[in-house]
Amino acid sequence: MAFRAARTCRWVVLLLPCCVGCKPQAPSAPPAPRSWTSDQIAADPVGYLEDQDRQVELQIQERRNRLEQVSLRRAQIAEKRQRLAENMSQIRNVHDRLAAAVRRADDEDRWPARMGGRSFTREKARAILTATEQYLQDREPLARAYDETLDKLARMESQMMRESQDLARLRERIALDIERIRLNQGIAELGELRKAETELASFSKMLGAMDENVLDTATVAAREEPVPIDVEKLLN
Repeated sequence: MAFRAARTCRWVVLLLPCCVGCKPQAPSAPPAPRSWTSDQIAADPVGYLEDQDRQVELQIQERRNRLEQVSLRRAQIAEKRQRLAENMSQIRNVHDRLAAAVRRADDEDRWPARMGGRSFTREKARAILTATEQYLQDREPLARAYDETLDKLARMESQMMRESQDLARLRERIALDIERIRLNQGIAELGELRKAETELASFSKMLGAMDENVLDTATVAAREEPVPIDVEKLLN
């Protein structure tokens, strides 16, 4: 029967790594900052801070690019999750209504069972109930996979937005330090100048630790289409 083809576990593909040749190119990490010695910083503190500012700008741009990818994948998967939910809701409705009709037919010993202007023999009704139950059972893991991926992408989105805001504040502080030096107000110690470099290294580490597998899985999920059951074909 046509609806039995829907029992195939296509949802498993969503959880597998991308195949060779279709894996998206991972965003390249920003280049490492130039290594400044203490003497070089003391000789050119403004140049040192401007170099750190450029690195911070690259980190912000990298997060913008990643955020664009994540947002696109999340929107694509949310759309597919909605379509799956709608089809599952339709099938669940058919199952529950037909199950009620079968109970009435059994209780009243009045066959065939009737639902929505259609008549169903005992065998046909049981076949449809079995198919709909199996369809819902098969697609529950797919629905959970969608939900879990969407949740992970939402967390990645929030993380990158927070980090982008922190990096923007770091740029503001660097700009203020540059202005102070140019006004000959100076900065108390070399350690104060090094703070931006230390924070930048921390942000680079966070970006490198971001779970690329989540984005890879989301990319595969966005390409796959869940196989629905046509309700009219099922009932005929």
